[in-house]
Amino acid sequence: VLKLSSTGTIEWQKTYGGRSSDYAQSIQQTSDGGYIIAGVTFSFGAGGWDIWVLKLSSTGTVEWQKKYGGSSSDYSYSIQQTSDGGYVVAGATTSFGLGSSDIWVLKLSSTGTIDWQRTYGGSGFQEAYSIQKTSDGGYIIAGHDYLFDAGGEDAFLVLKVYSDGDIDSSCGFIGSSNATITDSSVSPVGTNIAPQDTGITALNTNVSPQDTSAIVKLLCEAPKYTLVISSADRGTTDPAPGSYI
Repeated sequence: VLKLSSTGTIEWQKTYGGRSSDYAQSIQQTSDGGYIIAGVTFSFGAGGWDIWVLKLSSTGTVEWQKKYGGSSSDYSYSIQQTSDGGYVVAGATTSFGLGSSDIWVLKLSSTGTIDWQRTYGGSGFQEAYSIQKTSDGGYIIAGHDYLFDAGGEDAFLVLKVYSDGDIDSSCGFIGSSNATITDSSVSPVGTNIAPQDTGITALNTNVSPQDTSAIVKLLCEAPKYTLVISSADRGTTDPAPGSYI
């Protein structure tokens, strides 16, 4: 992890890990000025790769760290702090779920304990690469689906879920598979690592943007209802009279 200035110079840098491979996939600054990191660990895994979450101070020291996983490999790709001071993690699991890989979302407390966790997917291969809390208190998840609509295609996959991780009952599928929402049984486990300073220098690079094109296919959506509000003489309403979706 490298903390850079506004011009890219290194203010501090530290490494975290064990005797095997460990990767950081997502980082966000937290409300206390520190950082939350989601990644994967093979050094401390229970069975292959496990999700590894580290809470750092503003200077990179470890305040707490926990791993999450089962007997097979499990991955995290995105983490965000939530309004209650906790965190939401999105990734993939081969330990739990229905298919070869299912989306795995964990809602954590401010200290890394699990508030709730859900898997999403079917018989194919699904992974979540990004998650963000939405203004209505739910979450939007972006990921990947292979065997999309049983057609053998690679496709982006977007899910909108409620604050407890549930999907609207009218959206009970992903592609042609049954999108089940299941709890998985996992307990966070602490690991013991100490951050180490490293010495590297920054270099400039050059990249060019390219245009792309994609086809959008709606898999399902919740039903919409029209609410018409009207008032009699001298009546008032909030919101104002009108038609609302």
